[in-house]
Order: sequence, then C-alpha cells, then structure tokens
Amino acid sequence: MAVLINGVLPIFAVVVAGYVFGFRKIFSPGDAASINKFVFMVAIPALSVDLIVSAPFASFDWRVLFGFFLAEVITYFIGLFIALKLLKCSLAEAILIGLASAFGNHLLFVLPITQNLFGEVAALPIVAIIAVDSILLCGGTLMAMEVVGEGQFSFRQFCIKILKNPPIMSLLLGLVLAVCGVNLPKSVLLFLDFSGVAGAPCALFSLGIVLSQVSLAGRRPVITMICLSKLAILPLLAWVLLMSFLDLDFEAAKIPLMAAVAPCGAMAFVFALNYQVRTDAIAPAIFFSTLISVLTLSALAAA
Repeated sequence: MAVLINGVLPIFAVVVAGYVFGFRKIFSPGDAASINKFVFMVAIPALSVDLIVSAPFASFDWRVLFGFFLAEVITYFIGLFIALKLLKCSLAEAILIGLASAFGNHLLFVLPITQNLFGEVAALPIVAIIAVDSILLCGGTLMAMEVVGEGQFSFRQFCIKILKNPPIMSLLLGLVLAVCGVNLPKSVLLFLDFSGVAGAPCALFSLGIVLSQVSLAGRRPVITMICLSKLAILPLLAWVLLMSFLDLDFEAAKIPLMAAVAPCGAMAFVFALNYQVRTDAIAPAIFFSTLISVLTLSALAAA
C-alpha cells in the first residue's frame, strides 16, 4: 500500500486529472493536441537525449536487454497474428495492435515511478529499454506501415519519416553523442533537463483528456486481447526469458519486469492517427491497461 500510495498513484493521478478536466469540457481535444505537440516535438526529445548522454551504459547487463526485447518481439507477432487471423482486423491495424501489445509506456509512466521509488541509477535498465524499443520496435513498425500504405518499401520515404520523427531522431542523436563521448555544455544540459521533466506530466494529462472523449466500450474482443498481451503474455515471457533462460535473480530482473507490466504506450495510437487507421480498440486499451497496471506495478515494486 505504501508503494501504491507514495510511488504509483501520484503519477496515475495526472491521467485522472486530465480525464476529469476533459470530461467537464474545461480542456478540449484541441487543447490535448497542442499539449501533445509540445511533448512530441520538445519534451520527449529533450528527455531522451538527456537520459542517454548521462546513462552509464557500460555498467548495464546486456543480457537483460536481449531477453526483454526478445519477449517483446514474440508478443508483437502474437498480437499481430491474433488480430489478423482470428479477429479479422486489417493488416495495417493488426500491425499497430502488435505494437500496442508489446510497446509499453515506460518512458512517461514507468520511468518516473522507478526513479521516484528506487533512484536514477536503478532506473538505468528502463533507459536502455526505451532506447532499443523506440529505435527497433517503432522504427520497424514505421517501416511496415510504409510498406502497407504504399504497397512497397521506399528507403527514401522511410528516411524522411525518421527525420520527421523527433523522438526517434533524438534517441539516435543521444546514442551518437554517448558513443562519441561528447560532453555537452552545462547550458545545454540545463535546457534538456528543464524541458524533459515536463514531458511525463504533460503527456499523461493530455492522455487523460483524450481518453475522456472516446468510447471505452469499443470492440471488446480486440481491447481484451491487447490488454492480455501487454499485461499478461509479455510479462510472462519476460519472466521466463530473464529468470529461467538467462538465469537472472529477481533483483536483477525486477526493474525490466516493471517495464514489462507497463501499460500500452501511446505510439500505436499516434501511428494510427498518422496513417488513418481506426483507433476504437487501441485508445480504450491504453486506458484499461493503464488502470490495471497501477496495481501490477505496485505489487511488483513492493516485492
């Protein structure tokens, strides 16, 4: 209860505040779009660069990253297959359902919770997972959506899409700076830190506004499948791969497992809007998975 009240609920309360203000029409969907634009264009890129350039990756156990990413890839294709073959979704929607099933809201939800409970150093695995997920999972999904939309893959168009995606570009920039050992000026670091800390509360508040405007009934079989994949299948696979296959102890696997029980990330929703794919299953899945993960994250953090 102490972890729930002091570590998780304060973060989740920002989503609730956004939902209440949106439901009462004090904030409109247009307001949420403006807040999201700031988060997407400024806050997340600043936070990503700040996290990566300051992260001591040399001390990170890369077996954890491999096991976690493998669990995500398996979950991704399970979600895609079920959506396409059993639930009869379109190929474009099935791809995004696969992303929603595997890609969690670790940057804006789990990261601040782990930092609050365990400190900056303990949250290092989350930072590494964020970098790999954003580049490989989101980049791979972007490539797949380009193929589906155009009928063939255009490397030029893919590069243009990447260049127009500030979060992914910021991660690539952060990795280049980290690999090259570039020491950023104090003024730049201050800008990154000052801008980045606004990302999580702004994004969660705007998510609450958006969720207050959509029907949560949606398509129940698809919503249920996404939530089960994200909150049950992925954590179970991560547990097996990290604890059994890679033979890690619980303390080493705990933080990555917290990333595994993260709610669905908003990137699938963002891609759906960009490619004109229906969102009546993905948006409610984000809401319900966020609601459920409050309990699962609390239980795992307290273990």
